[in-house]
Amino acid sequence: MLVCWNSTYNMIKRACDLRVPIQSVCAVQNLDLSVKALELTLHDWQILNQMLKIFAIFVRPSKKLQGEKYAFLK
Repeated sequence: MLVCWNSTYNMIKRACDLRVPIQSVCAVQNLDLSVKALELTLHDWQILNQMLKIFAIFVRPSKKLQGEKYAFLK
């Protein structure tokens, strides 16, 4: 079974990369006003960026340790 060790990093990175479109959609959507309560604040985005920096430390080592590149696991 393949394991994606960096999925949290990838998810946060993708959200940060798409920050502007995410904020735009949240700002103009009127179908479900309860979504407005879920809109991320500037502080939330800062926390995500800090988390991204922490997780980035582990990306390269965990990719090297992933077993999908080893022939005996296939």
